Amino acid sequence: MVGRARLLLLLLSPAAAAYLGLRNQGNTCYMNSFLQALHHLPEFRAAIYSIPTRLDNNSAVELVPLELQRVFYELQHAEQLVGADDVKTERLTRSFGWGRREVMEQQDVQEFARMLCDALQSAFRAHGVRDAVADLFEGRTASVTRCTRVPFSSEKEERFYDLQMQVAGCNSLHGSLRQFVRE
Repeated sequence: MVGRARLLLLLLSPAAAAYLGLRNQGNTCYMNSFLQALHHLPEFRAAIYSIPTRLDNNSAVELVPLELQRVFYELQHAEQLVGADDVKTERLTRSFGWGRREVMEQQDVQEFARMLCDALQSAFRAHGVRDAVADLFEGRTASVTRCTRVPFSSEKEERFYDLQMQVAGCNSLHGSLRQFVRE
């Protein structure tokens, strides 16, 4: 019983109750879900914090990482934000150059992910910081074409950040991957 009582106390403690979500600005649920997933990757969060930022520079290369750092910090230190019910993302969306129209439109999470990662990669390059986006999310595929009647083959390697996986007719992720690499 001591173990259960301790667990209950931990669950009811202010630190456990202090988890915050991201406020939806209209139709930004896709963005909020993606940002929360990224926030829970310690390596990614550390890389975001490693980008040098300045408050006096209004370029996108500076603003996007600065505002993402702010959002991550507020999510991470929610227990210190007295009276906070959620974390606001308005400054982050403004750093993308978005206005009311863009936040009211439902957008594609894959397109948002690419836009965010491109902005972060520009910041990594501008500051000479290792590219954590490529380190964590880049993969490579090799396409091999072999002729069956003549002794010729060609190989092409491509980088990717996401894969277009077939889901129709696949009962599992493994089935989808098998379909992706089949001849």
